[in-house]
Amino acid sequence: SHGMESKVEGVLEGRKVLIVDDVATTGQSLLTSAKALKALNANVVAAAAIVDREQGARDVLASEGIKLYTLITVTEIFNVLLKEGLIDNATYREVMEYTLRFKVRRL
Repeated sequence: SHGMESKVEGVLEGRKVLIVDDVATTGQSLLTSAKALKALNANVVAAAAIVDREQGARDVLASEGIKLYTLITVTEIFNVLLKEGLIDNATYREVMEYTLRFKVRRL
């Protein structure tokens, strides 16, 4: 059964699992992974991503009891880009308005 389109390889029953992804956006792909792992009786302890795009992943995962750890948020990235002069104010405002729309939608 190895390599036969299985979502998960190996025995995970009773094991603690950290789900790792590059970017957390809405959290749906992380949640899908968590559900697949839980179906195999794995203990999903948390999820980790490099970037949180701040579009709902943290809240979606928290609603399932999964804490999301990230290295940086999209807001932090664009704050640095603006501070270092790598983007102009107009670009910064555009990105922040886009990000804010997702934050407001979740409220």
